[in-house]
Amino acid sequence: MSGRAADVTIIVNAHSEGLLIHRTVRSVLAAAECAEAAGIRCELLAVLDSADSATRRYFDSGLGQCFTRHDVTLRDLGGARNHGVAEASGRYVAFVDGDDLVSRNWIRDAFRFYENRAEGTPGCVLHPELNVVFGTECTIFHHVDQESPEFDIGTLVVANYWTALAFARRSDLLALPYRPTLKGSGFGFEDWDWNCLAISAGLVHKVVPGTYHFIRRRHDSLMDRSRRSSALVRPSPVFAELARLPAPEHHAQAGGPETGPSDEGRPRLLQTLLASTRLLEEWRSMAQIEPELFPGLEFLSYYAPYTPSGGRAGALLGEILRQWGDASTHVILCPMLPVGETGVIRHAQLLVQSGKDVTVVTTLAQPSPSANRLPPGVRLVEFGQLCEGESPWLQRVLLARALLQFPPKTLLIQASNLGYEVLEEFGTAIVEQSRVFATIFCNAYFHLDAAPFGHAIKYLSRVLPFLQGVLSDNRHFLDWLQRTYAWPAEQCHVVYFPHAADGQCRPARPFGEARRPRALWASRFDRQKFPAMLAEVARALPGWDFRVEGDLAGDFLAGASLREDLAAMPNVMLGSRYERFDDISEGADAFLYTSLWDGLPNVLIEACMSGLPVVASDVGGVSELIDDETGYLVRDAHAAEAYVTALQAVISDPAAAAVRVHAAQRRIRERHSWEAFATAVRSIPGFLVRS
Repeated sequence: MSGRAADVTIIVNAHSEGLLIHRTVRSVLAAAECAEAAGIRCELLAVLDSADSATRRYFDSGLGQCFTRHDVTLRDLGGARNHGVAEASGRYVAFVDGDDLVSRNWIRDAFRFYENRAEGTPGCVLHPELNVVFGTECTIFHHVDQESPEFDIGTLVVANYWTALAFARRSDLLALPYRPTLKGSGFGFEDWDWNCLAISAGLVHKVVPGTYHFIRRRHDSLMDRSRRSSALVRPSPVFAELARLPAPEHHAQAGGPETGPSDEGRPRLLQTLLASTRLLEEWRSMAQIEPELFPGLEFLSYYAPYTPSGGRAGALLGEILRQWGDASTHVILCPMLPVGETGVIRHAQLLVQSGKDVTVVTTLAQPSPSANRLPPGVRLVEFGQLCEGESPWLQRVLLARALLQFPPKTLLIQASNLGYEVLEEFGTAIVEQSRVFATIFCNAYFHLDAAPFGHAIKYLSRVLPFLQGVLSDNRHFLDWLQRTYAWPAEQCHVVYFPHAADGQCRPARPFGEARRPRALWASRFDRQKFPAMLAEVARALPGWDFRVEGDLAGDFLAGASLREDLAAMPNVMLGSRYERFDDISEGADAFLYTSLWDGLPNVLIEACMSGLPVVASDVGGVSELIDDETGYLVRDAHAAEAYVTALQAVISDPAAAAVRVHAAQRRIRERHSWEAFATAVRSIPGFLVRS
């Protein structure tokens, strides 16, 4: 306003406020007048970024002409702030958004606060004591001083401590520009991002007592658009520093994050507001500029307090990042590592052999029995157990933050609900730095005559735009994927998993007629594996013995009564989980597999290589290994008599059964060797990228 060199440049950022900006301009002019009266020289600058016609017209006349105007087409609030800083002449800069208001004393008191800082103290960024949020939300948002006991750096993982209407030295803003948050980039909240960068740069966020901002919340505000678009604040050195925090205590959800106003605090807040004479005076005065602000004292009861709190979020992210490591080229997300040589373990082994740095992240709060099978050097992050009891929202945010903070070159998701949910919500940001692949083996069914469900149905159609490719252990599922979603054939990759012993096999086992024949059934006790069919077959073959092994805990669809029925049958012996297939296959004459849906299960490969004739249902990719040449394929998975006939064929013609076993073993040696697996994976474009 003065013709002399400015002490403070007040930058108003405008977009599509239209006549709303008149109230902001009046507020800024009142604050500048108060500062000028105290001898503080002010410069008024307006940056119109891709502004609409109504906003541009406002600055053509009237009070709008008090501002030096800059029209830009950056479509990025951070870039617009940087432009304003570059054009400013003041030693200090104060930002005001085009639909907000500031207390009359804000510029004066912020300037005095900074000028009175002791020499040698760190540079700082100043914020008002509190914000009155009005419009579509009624909140009293308290700013926290970074040097106060209330400040917890971990809160910045889930919430922004300070609004964008900050006061800082121009030299600091030039040295530390805002990073871009362009629409469609997956990143947003330029002020939150800059606040984090400022801390890393050694600046301190301070609160100026007795100063206030009045923040208008609109349905179409930039913040609301960022939230609706699932934008995230960019990776920041502040988040990496969390790895130095103490490990979090493991307890369920006590003191979860506070990222919005609390209704519980309304009564106490009302008492505080009624006792805050200075605030009420400024509030009433501001209502002369914006009548919506203060209709009367009774209106104060609508306001809820808000002070951001991160709960355990910061400590949890720090622990996750400590275990994750910052050098991973490949990250594999999976629910857990079950018993056996899983696909995750095989992928990890190949990646390590290929010189890659691998992190496996388990997302369920369950132990991983096969964790000890991971090759040396592979990091295991038991994310689900670390975050047990935390909200689904916080778990998604923490996993996304880790993926963005230490991004792998390649991300592989295998059967992880949380992984798919994070990709669906934050995929735009994730794929900026990582190539993403999914491994899916099959669809699931409640009834074979009903529509399928599972990861492909629930998630795949929503995350396909973010995927570089889909891997499967069978062609059957990929054919379905192409038919159903028109997924490009070149992005469908059949990867047959290798046999654990890599080509070693036992000869077909001769049946000894002097004893009763024995069948082995080894699977999970759940709806998919259809143990009810096992019970039917066992009843139909009282002259056979059936050994039942695997995870027999079961699910609600399998039913506890079925386990009791099997246990009561004289020709059924119930076992338990096993570590190695060879430990349970001794003495068996055939392997029975009764699944209702599947990919190409590894247990069939193990059974064939153990020398057992396989009787299996014709579902999913099973027929890619077991057919009339390599085993006994049951076309109708619900036909007990078909299983019975196949088992009887095994012992009625042992020589023919041995021929089929040898044919299966030849197929496995050719197609399920380590070399074939490695060749298939290495041929996937972008999967084994240069590290």
